[in-house]
Amino acid sequence: MARAMLKLLYVTGLWSGLADVLFDGQPPRGMPAFFRPLRELVERGHQVDLLVYAPAGRRLNLGVKWLKPEQFTLVPAAATVGTGSLGRLGSLWQRARRRIEQGGYNFVYGQGTLGTLGVLAANNRQVPCGQRLYGISYFTREFSDRPLNPLQRAAIFSRHALHYMAFSLPKSFLLVTNDGSRGDRVFTHIGNPRTEFLFWSNGVDFPVEHGRVDQRFTEPFLLYPGRIDRFKRQHLAVDLLRLLAVNGPPPVKLKLAGHIYDETYRREIDVIITKHGLGPYIDFLGPLSRRELYAQYDQCLAALSFYDVSNLGNVAIECLAAGVPLITLDDGTLSHIIRDGDSGFLAADLKAAAAAVHRLLKEPGLLEKVCARARIAAHEHFSPWQERVKREVDRIELAVAPHPEPGR
Repeated sequence: MARAMLKLLYVTGLWSGLADVLFDGQPPRGMPAFFRPLRELVERGHQVDLLVYAPAGRRLNLGVKWLKPEQFTLVPAAATVGTGSLGRLGSLWQRARRRIEQGGYNFVYGQGTLGTLGVLAANNRQVPCGQRLYGISYFTREFSDRPLNPLQRAAIFSRHALHYMAFSLPKSFLLVTNDGSRGDRVFTHIGNPRTEFLFWSNGVDFPVEHGRVDQRFTEPFLLYPGRIDRFKRQHLAVDLLRLLAVNGPPPVKLKLAGHIYDETYRREIDVIITKHGLGPYIDFLGPLSRRELYAQYDQCLAALSFYDVSNLGNVAIECLAAGVPLITLDDGTLSHIIRDGDSGFLAADLKAAAAAVHRLLKEPGLLEKVCARARIAAHEHFSPWQERVKREVDRIELAVAPHPEPGR
């Protein structure tokens, strides 16, 4: 039986990868968990419109052929918006409500915490909706394993209104990335009982193995993928290089790959680099395409992940799938996936991370063993993106199935 064509509205902020596509004429260089389900919906023949909260004055310059300018409506963003700044977000709420009233949508899909406003508008018009959260790293710190009393709930809501409502508002489903930030624990505290909670890991592309390991010793470097953001803690990678350079020039270089998300933080890193004379040993690569990133994975001695709260993110998954030794701080989020010294390195601190680098450089056969075991771990714990995306899009279609007449 032929699949019915649906009309969907995405309500979203401006992700780093989305800025590439909308304004820079580039394919997405980040956020595969956002783009891949979106593309699958389009390729299945569904109509998808996107309401994007973006800086004023930007002009569309699309970087992919499967999206068209008429799919996008840009809502000028306030200069600063905090998670509790609902007053500053009134324009997005108003526009979402008008689009839903006029558009005849079958489904509204809120993306990230700003997507909460799309859920509010959809509930107001009784249109089926869902929400996708890609990580809640700081919000999860508000919760322990103990139940919340009413005063605690009120206090959390006042500080993080959009995050709170992302969990508490009713919707067809709430899909939260299982990235180690304990979204499941948050849902047990404030999740809406009428909402299906989905707690899934991201997928991964499993590259073809072709064994370019030898060059990792000729010009060894460490790779730190991820946008330049205080949460990503690139300064710890610089500190690691300082430890490696304590008795002379470091035995490896450091390459940082990703968008500059926080200009102030980037300048702080530059100050540290200059202060310790590490400039000749550190390169900022900027955002990379998927092909460029995997080429760096293929050549690096090891990849680093020293993120705050959790290191179970896209970088860790991609590194394992690509057979890259991952050196990460042991925060507990990867201990069920990586065996220390076997399929990666779970370092107690930066000194232990430096010891792992020295082991990879000096211990015969270790690099080859870790590369092979990393690939095995990836296949055991993660699905190909194609399977993961199909599950999400199937769930969207299921949410719409009982509602053939949108908005009633």
